Amino acid sequence: KKAQPLLKYLKSHNFIVINDIVTHDQVKEKIKTCFSFCEKYQSIFSNVDAVSHSFDECQDEIKKLIDEPLKLIEVKTIYFLLKYFDEAATRQAPQKEIAKNYSGCRKAFPLLIEKQIISIDKKRIFRNPFGGEYITRPIPEKLSEAQDIALSAISLGLEKECFKPFLLHGVTGSGKTEVYLRAAQKAIDLGRDVLVLVPEIALATQLESHFISRFGDLVVLQHSGLSVGEKYDQWFNALTGKAKIVIGARSAIFAPLKDCGLIIVDEEHDSAFKQDDSFRYNGRDLAVLRAKYNDCVVVLGSATPSIVSYHNAFVGKYELLEMQDRVGMHSLPTVKLIDLKRKDTRKSKGIFRPGLEVEIIKNFEDKQQTIILLNRRGFSAVVLCRECGTQVQCKNCHVSLTMHKSINRLICHYCNYSLGADIVCEKCRSDKLIPVGFGTERVEEELNNLLPEARIARLDSDTTKNKKHFLKILKEMHEGKIDVLVGTQMIAKGHDFPGVTLVGVVYADSGLHMPDFRAAEKTYQLISQVTGRAGRGDIAGRVIIQTMQPDHYAIRYAQKHQYHEFYEQEISIRKSPIYPPFARLITLHIDGKRLSDVQYSSMEIVKRTKEWIAQNGSENDSVKCLEVLGPAPSPLDRINDRYRWQVLVKSKRHDVLMKASKYFQEVKKECIRGDTRIVIDVDPENMM
Repeated sequence: KKAQPLLKYLKSHNFIVINDIVTHDQVKEKIKTCFSFCEKYQSIFSNVDAVSHSFDECQDEIKKLIDEPLKLIEVKTIYFLLKYFDEAATRQAPQKEIAKNYSGCRKAFPLLIEKQIISIDKKRIFRNPFGGEYITRPIPEKLSEAQDIALSAISLGLEKECFKPFLLHGVTGSGKTEVYLRAAQKAIDLGRDVLVLVPEIALATQLESHFISRFGDLVVLQHSGLSVGEKYDQWFNALTGKAKIVIGARSAIFAPLKDCGLIIVDEEHDSAFKQDDSFRYNGRDLAVLRAKYNDCVVVLGSATPSIVSYHNAFVGKYELLEMQDRVGMHSLPTVKLIDLKRKDTRKSKGIFRPGLEVEIIKNFEDKQQTIILLNRRGFSAVVLCRECGTQVQCKNCHVSLTMHKSINRLICHYCNYSLGADIVCEKCRSDKLIPVGFGTERVEEELNNLLPEARIARLDSDTTKNKKHFLKILKEMHEGKIDVLVGTQMIAKGHDFPGVTLVGVVYADSGLHMPDFRAAEKTYQLISQVTGRAGRGDIAGRVIIQTMQPDHYAIRYAQKHQYHEFYEQEISIRKSPIYPPFARLITLHIDGKRLSDVQYSSMEIVKRTKEWIAQNGSENDSVKCLEVLGPAPSPLDRINDRYRWQVLVKSKRHDVLMKASKYFQEVKKECIRGDTRIVIDVDPENMM
């Protein structure tokens, strides 16, 4: 309450925006009420055997041991306390546990406390967000030579207690996680805290088991998959120093660790580190910034580093640590491409071409596990009218609805609008609608038809809303209880399944079609990551990729595991026209209910920007290096009933781009018409 006048002052001068003022805690500590016998009665009741005898057999003995008369509810409560103490081998009983067996205890407890027979103790309970399906992780006896070199470099940085950024580039299966674990142990031995960032909750769950196996109660979690109460308790444990290691998604970068000595960013290349709504930030970039302010070591790890991060290592901003071989003398899998342009001559055609289908059947017959990747959930990509060809589209977004056969509904993956599958064409009123294209749901159905006796599971955002179910599938896959696992990109990264010897990519080209300068980079990363799931055990791995573009450099280099060659080609492409890492970007996102208002606002902000460049360019030549592209409709030009346009601003100079960003912030309100919004996105990850 004392801060409210200051907050209102800051709001009146446009320094902050106040959405809500909370004057009372919305989350409370969880308190457990426990009871125990007072010291005098602990020895008196020691010979009463409540476990082997019924209440009727024990009640007279209990009454004899007490000097004063007792009510029946008091005697019964003492009996159930004794029974709980013996069964649980403890001297404290939670009220909730006693009440399960005898509801009358609630009235008896105050009477027994007054007679000084029992005492009450209120304890804070920390809600446990960890599931019960974790895989036990053994500690390797020794490290590989590359692991040892990487760990030594990181350990040296930790001992110096100064800012030191590393890029750990290790092929899939090279043992990056073990380097993380031992570096974390080193930081804790030096009395400092550890922060581990992952791009999404699925990977946080994967790393949890590794760190909990090694560090137990020193580990806490911070991500959106926790309940409000769990978040509160985990935050408290980090704040008080009870926990020394925080694992979480991008928001965990704000964890209240007292002395952060090591920050690990796993899968640093992943675009999920960027928050694209409300408060926009990149968790990976903030990790480097926090490490600088905290005088600590930051390790950016990936088998497929982002082009920008690898360039930073190339020019000396980061120290590059490379691990080019898998641990245990395991080789990288062989990769075969299937050209989808070649005609399939079979009468009965499905998703899988013969080369992949035969290998899936053979792998099942050999009692080995298979992973099938398709980065599109649902049953079919679109639903078309057979009569006029019209697509069934979302009423709020300019996108097609996706068929989800398991629930018999068409769903928009952007605003969640849905329709029942039994509909007619909006244009010609025909009821002859057909699903076209495919998603993970259809892949699962075809696999069930192909291998009716196989144990098949699917992992995508439709099936992993329940964390326990997600953990259960991962554990069953690790234990060999699943024959074929189908999924989207969430199965491509970070998972270690020793029994997987075959990986199939149903359609490798979907990402290449995106209007994004990173399209090739993201395609290479996804294919390389899922390729790395094969052959981690004693049997060599095989990968089969179905593609329409087998000669595309991203797919060709992924096939040969040639990251350095891919980097060289990609970096040459980005020099002209100029894109990161040779330039920094700002995207202005303009959206509103009325298309005319969005168009006007977009044109106005571009007009103002060009005038600002002309005015300031005469005084400062560096301002002239700003390049303004647009305005133009966004690739997804309507979402949630709002039209979307965008403007792209590029510059080689970071300081000039920040001046431009400040200018946009100052003038954007003057450019807005109607309910239009202008959002400034620095270093955008999502170009859609």
